[in-house]
Amino acid sequence: LRNAEILVNKCGISYEEAAAVLDEAGDDLLEAMILLERRGKAPHGADMTTATSYIVPKEKRASDADSFKEFMATLWRGAIHAITVIVRSKLVVVHSAGSFEVPFIVPLLLLMVGRFIAVIILLITLLTGVRYSIKVRE
Repeated sequence: LRNAEILVNKCGISYEEAAAVLDEAGDDLLEAMILLERRGKAPHGADMTTATSYIVPKEKRASDADSFKEFMATLWRGAIHAITVIVRSKLVVVHSAGSFEVPFIVPLLLLMVGRFIAVIILLITLLTGVRYSIKVRE
């Protein structure tokens, strides 16, 4: 019922159409949106950001907290998750001679300790054709 309501609000279709499309998609909201988009009934690139919190309620958001203690606990879990992602991530450095990976925490610490040196290194390497990307492992 909640997924049908999302489709009705996002695509401007009736509840009957939403129920039929959801049944065809096996109650998968994303698949139903794709079907509707192919049929021209959903706006291209419809904003699903509000719908994803209904589809995959990973965790309660800090703004949904009932008490200050719960709010702080949610913020703490978010901070721990962010730190975990940063620690697991790699900075990929690519140059014509090859490529290598550096733990993302190393350039981050360099930026925190010696911003001027880090910016100079970054500018010089970018001018010599070095490209950077970040590989995130969650």
